[in-house]
Amino acid sequence: MPKELLNEKEIEDILERGLRLQGPVHQFRSAQEEAAELIVAINHMFRGRVDIDKVIEELNDVKMMCMMLEKIINEPAIVEKAWSEKWKKYKDYLDSIDIDF
Repeated sequence: MPKELLNEKEIEDILERGLRLQGPVHQFRSAQEEAAELIVAINHMFRGRVDIDKVIEELNDVKMMCMMLEKIINEPAIVEKAWSEKWKKYKDYLDSIDIDF
């Protein structure tokens, strides 16, 4: 039987518990570790050593840690502004490429 997805409140509770239990330094270190594991999984996928499922697993670990870091930083407006700016920068880059699809 498939597990039900967690709602936002449940996720927020998990983030709070993790932060209280392990603290911000541990969470930042865990984020570094998860990012490194995603890099390894991508490299291994291109070498045929793992399949896309492993990349998806590691990607979701990184996404979870990003949520934790956002909680620790606790500046949603600043994070959102930087997020929008990052997307604009990428769009500008794509717009600068002289290729029609």
